Amino acid sequence: ERAICMFLEGENIIKIRSMCFVEYGNYIHEKKDIDRAIMFYEKALKLNPKNSYANVGIASAFVDKGLFNRAIEHCKEAIGVKPNVHCYLLLTLSYEIIGAEVLANEAFQVSVKKFFSDNLASAHEGLAYTYFKFAKYDKAEYHCKEAIKANPTNAGPHYNLAMSYLKQGKIENAKTEFQKVIELNSDKRYKKYALENIKSINRKVKNRTVL
Repeated sequence: ERAICMFLEGENIIKIRSMCFVEYGNYIHEKKDIDRAIMFYEKALKLNPKNSYANVGIASAFVDKGLFNRAIEHCKEAIGVKPNVHCYLLLTLSYEIIGAEVLANEAFQVSVKKFFSDNLASAHEGLAYTYFKFAKYDKAEYHCKEAIKANPTNAGPHYNLAMSYLKQGKIENAKTEFQKVIELNSDKRYKKYALENIKSINRKVKNRTVL
């Protein structure tokens, strides 16, 4: 879609071709074919090294592969061209995982000021979602809890915390958080999903008991 918009705007054909490679790379990435996605992101960058979308895409792919230093390199490239929230959240995640806590905190604080209007709860929620996306559920749990500290009455972080617990097999903790979502009653969508998850957990527990 972005490539089509660029064409209609009369953008340089090389840049349009680069964006086509990015969009196909994103499509393959969503299908979890990480190595092929990287190949297309690299094609995009060969045509246009300043393509920030390609740099974010390949950084995300390198996080998938556990190559965090390479992810950091491409996040920085993207930030140098066109900073966006995904660059900073990926950068924060990568720094945190390699143990560079000071740099992680610096990147996170920039994201808070630039993209979350100094809303600390939303920033932690965004980072928790990023960790969850990459199956780093313990880290997602931590940042959900930080979001809850900053805004205890928001149902979203409670729901996401419950899902992080569920992915880690912490069933009772998950049920407790789903129940909190129901009690908060501030978002009908989250309440519906929480009820469905509690019913699903109870069914699975009952089936195991019967067996």
